Amino acid sequence: MPVASILSEITDLLTTVVGDYGLYAVFGLMLVEAGIGLALYLMGGRPGQEVHLIYGLGTVLSIPFFIFVETTAKKRPAMGSYIWAFALLAGILIRSMGTGPRM
Repeated sequence: MPVASILSEITDLLTTVVGDYGLYAVFGLMLVEAGIGLALYLMGGRPGQEVHLIYGLGTVLSIPFFIFVETTAKKRPAMGSYIWAFALLAGILIRSMGTGPRM
Protein backbone atom coordinates (compact mmCIF):
# COMPACT_ATOMS: atom_id res chain seq x y z
CA MET A 1 0.00 0.00 0.00
CA PRO A 2 2.91 2.47 -0.15
CA VAL A 3 1.75 3.67 -3.59
CA ALA A 4 -1.71 4.48 -2.23
CA SER A 5 -0.25 6.42 0.68
CA ILE A 6 2.08 8.36 -1.63
CA LEU A 7 -0.82 9.24 -3.94
CA SER A 8 -2.88 10.24 -0.92
CA GLU A 9 -0.11 12.57 0.29
CA ILE A 10 0.24 14.12 -3.18
CA THR A 11 -3.52 14.61 -3.43
CA ASP A 12 -3.67 16.21 0.01
CA LEU A 13 -0.78 18.54 -0.86
CA LEU A 14 -2.35 19.62 -4.17
CA THR A 15 -5.73 20.17 -2.53
CA THR A 16 -4.15 22.33 0.17
CA VAL A 17 -2.08 24.34 -2.30
CA VAL A 18 -4.97 24.93 -4.70
CA GLY A 19 -7.34 25.75 -1.83
CA ASP A 20 -4.94 28.18 -0.20
CA TYR A 21 -3.22 29.69 -3.22
CA GLY A 22 -5.48 28.97 -6.19
CA LEU A 23 -6.50 32.57 -6.71
CA TYR A 24 -2.90 33.70 -6.77
CA ALA A 25 -1.99 30.89 -9.17
CA VAL A 26 -4.74 31.98 -11.56
CA PHE A 27 -3.52 35.57 -11.34
CA GLY A 28 0.04 34.45 -12.05
CA LEU A 29 -1.04 32.36 -15.03
CA MET A 30 -3.05 35.28 -16.39
CA LEU A 31 0.05 37.47 -16.15
CA VAL A 32 2.02 34.84 -18.06
CA GLU A 33 -0.70 34.72 -20.69
CA ALA A 34 -0.71 38.52 -20.92
CA GLY A 35 3.07 38.46 -21.38
CA ILE A 36 2.77 35.96 -24.20
CA GLY A 37 0.03 38.07 -25.81
CA LEU A 38 2.17 41.20 -25.51
CA ALA A 39 5.15 39.41 -27.07
CA LEU A 40 2.97 38.23 -29.96
CA TYR A 41 1.59 41.74 -30.43
CA LEU A 42 5.07 43.26 -30.47
CA MET A 43 6.18 40.67 -33.05
CA GLY A 44 3.40 41.76 -35.40
CA GLY A 45 0.56 39.46 -34.41
CA ARG A 46 -2.81 41.22 -34.22
CA PRO A 47 -6.20 40.09 -32.91
CA GLY A 48 -9.16 39.68 -35.25
CA GLN A 49 -10.52 43.02 -33.99
CA GLU A 50 -8.79 45.61 -31.83
CA VAL A 51 -11.62 45.40 -29.27
CA HIS A 52 -10.10 42.11 -28.07
CA LEU A 53 -7.30 44.10 -26.47
CA ILE A 54 -9.90 45.81 -24.28
CA TYR A 55 -11.46 42.45 -23.36
CA GLY A 56 -8.08 41.04 -22.37
CA LEU A 57 -7.13 44.07 -20.29
CA GLY A 58 -10.52 44.08 -18.56
CA THR A 59 -10.13 40.46 -17.60
CA VAL A 60 -6.62 40.90 -16.21
CA LEU A 61 -7.56 44.07 -14.33
CA SER A 62 -10.46 42.27 -12.62
CA ILE A 63 -8.19 39.80 -10.80
CA PRO A 64 -6.91 42.32 -8.20
CA PHE A 65 -10.57 42.78 -7.26
CA PHE A 66 -10.82 39.06 -6.47
CA ILE A 67 -7.66 39.21 -4.39
CA PHE A 68 -8.94 42.24 -2.48
CA VAL A 69 -12.27 40.56 -1.73
CA GLU A 70 -10.56 37.31 -0.73
CA THR A 71 -8.18 38.99 1.70
CA THR A 72 -10.70 41.38 3.30
CA ALA A 73 -13.86 39.23 3.53
CA LYS A 74 -14.72 38.12 7.06
CA LYS A 75 -16.97 35.13 6.30
CA ARG A 76 -19.08 34.70 3.19
CA PRO A 77 -19.94 38.25 2.09
CA ALA A 78 -17.49 37.70 -0.75
CA MET A 79 -19.76 35.12 -2.41
CA GLY A 80 -22.01 37.78 -3.96
CA SER A 81 -18.98 39.57 -5.34
CA TYR A 82 -17.68 36.34 -6.83
CA ILE A 83 -21.00 35.61 -8.51
CA TRP A 84 -21.17 39.14 -9.95
CA ALA A 85 -17.57 39.01 -11.16
CA PHE A 86 -18.03 35.53 -12.66
CA ALA A 87 -21.05 36.75 -14.62
CA LEU A 88 -19.06 39.75 -15.84
CA LEU A 89 -16.13 37.60 -16.96
CA ALA A 90 -18.47 35.09 -18.61
CA GLY A 91 -20.04 37.98 -20.53
CA ILE A 92 -16.61 39.17 -21.66
CA LEU A 93 -15.73 35.63 -22.77
CA ILE A 94 -18.94 35.22 -24.77
CA ARG A 95 -18.58 38.66 -26.34
CA SER A 96 -14.95 38.07 -27.29
CA MET A 97 -15.86 34.74 -28.94
CA GLY A 98 -18.69 36.43 -30.82
CA THR A 99 -16.43 39.14 -32.25
CA GLY A 100 -13.60 36.82 -33.21
CA PRO A 101 -12.58 36.03 -36.77
CA ARG A 102 -15.00 33.88 -38.76
CA MET A 103 -13.63 30.65 -40.16
